[in-house]
Amino acid sequence: MGTTVVLCVIENGTLHIIHAGDSRAYLINKSKIKQLSKDHSIVQEMVDSGEITPKEAKNHPQKNIITRALGVNADIKLDYTKAKLKEGDIILSCTDGLTNYLSERDIYKICSQNVLSSVTDKLVAEGNKRGGGDNITVSVIRY
Repeated sequence: MGTTVVLCVIENGTLHIIHAGDSRAYLINKSKIKQLSKDHSIVQEMVDSGEITPKEAKNHPQKNIITRALGVNADIKLDYTKAKLKEGDIILSCTDGLTNYLSERDIYKICSQNVLSSVTDKLVAEGNKRGGGDNITVSVIRY
């Protein structure tokens, strides 16, 4: 048994992200949402190799098989990425329980049309309303 991880640290206007598994980090601003992390999963590897399309990946029967997780082995390779932040940017981290049920467009709409303090509850509620077959964890912060 293992778990995924997304660690976000902000230092001097730079967002630093370390992650493993299929939990995600997003950067949201006034005009768009951008996924900053890349899933560590069999299906993502299939997309990367051109075997399937991102659209096919969304409903692939193996979409929840991850290739990296904390607690499985003594050592784990973590990915690192960074992004420059602008005032008002929203950093969202979430488990695949959210992204299995809500598209990036859905997430962006909820984040941009609600006060930040209500966003996590609204995202979790909408994910559960649409099926909620997995745990849904969401964290947001405005820079």
